[in-house]
Amino acid sequence: MGKFALLIGVSESKTEDLPVLPSAIKDVKAMEAVLQNPYLGGFDSVKVLPNPIRQEMEEAIETLFANRKQEDLVLFYFSGHGILDEKGKFYLVTPQTRKNRGELVKSTAVASRVLQDNMGDSRCKRQVLILDACHSGAIADGITVKSAGRKVDIQKELGGQGRAILTSSNALEDSFHVEGYDLSIYTHYLIEGIQTGDANQDGGNYITVEELHRYVKEKLEQVALKMPSQFRMSPQFLPVREGYEIRLVRSPKQKVNPEIEYSNQNEDDLSSTQGIDYKALQSLLKAKRWQLADQETCTIMNQILGDKWFDNLQNFPLTDLLTIDQLWMKYSQNRYGFSAQKRVFLECGGKLDKYPSDSIVNKFGERVGWRKETKIWDHVMPLFIKERLWFDYKDLGFSSHEPIGHLPLAQLKFIQRRVRRPFGSRNHYKWVTERTLSGIWVFASRLEEHT
Repeated sequence: MGKFALLIGVSESKTEDLPVLPSAIKDVKAMEAVLQNPYLGGFDSVKVLPNPIRQEMEEAIETLFANRKQEDLVLFYFSGHGILDEKGKFYLVTPQTRKNRGELVKSTAVASRVLQDNMGDSRCKRQVLILDACHSGAIADGITVKSAGRKVDIQKELGGQGRAILTSSNALEDSFHVEGYDLSIYTHYLIEGIQTGDANQDGGNYITVEELHRYVKEKLEQVALKMPSQFRMSPQFLPVREGYEIRLVRSPKQKVNPEIEYSNQNEDDLSSTQGIDYKALQSLLKAKRWQLADQETCTIMNQILGDKWFDNLQNFPLTDLLTIDQLWMKYSQNRYGFSAQKRVFLECGGKLDKYPSDSIVNKFGERVGWRKETKIWDHVMPLFIKERLWFDYKDLGFSSHEPIGHLPLAQLKFIQRRVRRPFGSRNHYKWVTERTLSGIWVFASRLEEHT
């Protein structure tokens, strides 16, 4: 496996309404230092291009993605201006970029399709794209705007399998350089999260792109409280399939072991209205024996719900629901638990007052790592066709680095235990998609009522 990066910073252009961005060159130098550090990025190759012309930039992008192996990790980072043409297509600005009668001269900028084509042609299945840019310019007290306000669908233009796209603001907002920061404020917190290890949420050895995004977003939300509303940013994380769990860099430190962190705190609340003894679950979670803890959770839920599992979910005792959830959330550092699943459910577009559609269920399954795309043999065609199927319980992971909300799996395990046909067969596919998330939806609603 190889790790390759291309870092491009563009601080100037020939377009009068795009201000100079001196931090752009500093941004790429700072990123270079982090990625080349063998104890952090450990990248095999990091190429830096300060203010390249369009042809040089496009050739470098092609080289970055060409002749890669599937297991390689490829990172493209850009700091500078973005701009739109008259049709709303997104371009990266180069030092040559100019306008003619108010319209972009397209041959002077790099079109998003250049990235799209090269990413799509690459064999590499782990691709990370970080854009610290948006779409035009303006200046106000100490703040240089790096974008303009027309909407661009970055995910539609640049999405693909095994990709993670991070942008410094959403499609309708601007990105800013703020006085008091040597770097762009977005890149500043990217670097800080990596160098300090504070972006490491699960206490593991690596920082994933999702963890890094969450750290930067939280920091910018704190900064935004001190700024006028028009200068606030909402960083976006647009992962596709496996993009959620790409491990970008090593963490310089691991978080405190939960067993130590909580040793001086009060004992866990193991309350139960059903006479359940939660000490076994508590011990397994403390020891991070996730699979055994999941099996214990399933046993407890079976004990409470009986044979009519789904019929009784709505009446699952709240006290026991909170005990199970708090234990999982506490000892997984908020990575696993019903509350974590609730958060993912809402991020997938789910509504607490509306039964989830199949599309929401399937999206949730992919986010938490319960579904995958695979090839199956169609005896009618006959040929191999691609389908997204649910993992068999025995094939699921139980490490500390699974996607957020991956555990507990008790409800998925319950479904599969009662399915007599092969779990991937199509005859019961709709039934599975409806049932899998019904319990998550019910529990999410119950937790919301409690809060």
